[in-house]
Amino acid sequence: MEKQLEDVKSKREIIRSLTTKLITKIECIIKDESISREIKIEDLIECKEQLLDKQNSLKKLNEKIESLINSEEIEKEVSSIFRITAWIRRFINNVKLKKEDRIKTPLAAEEIEKAEEIWIKQVQPENFGIEINCLEENKNLPKDSKIRDLNPFLRMKKVFYG
Repeated sequence: MEKQLEDVKSKREIIRSLTTKLITKIECIIKDESISREIKIEDLIECKEQLLDKQNSLKKLNEKIESLINSEEIEKEVSSIFRITAWIRRFINNVKLKKEDRIKTPLAAEEIEKAEEIWIKQVQPENFGIEINCLEENKNLPKDSKIRDLNPFLRMKKVFYG
């Protein structure tokens, strides 16, 4: 399964690279003043068809990748990260306390929730910084935003969907 996933990702990377080259070609066609208008139009129509083919290929490859990814495994890993973070936070807090005041019970739900919140505050700005800035300034989200259709809003500097 891992090999198959890597193969599909590799194919996707090749298509992405070819798409970038095609976009560069389109830019050159548009900027080249030595090419007649008619030839430019013909070339651009051909490039448009190639772009649509690449778009369809990328959609199919993305769907294939999604079908190969085990979401249960990812959920377990994320849950494990939250628990480890909660244990680390508890350890740091316990080090600051006297030995008799240290917490020795199993993790509480609140500790895990706090760890999750820490990760959300770290990851959201890294992945949705532009969207967060737009929401803070009451501006429309970019058309290519992955979360635009989810009707995102901010609450306590975190992105929520509604």
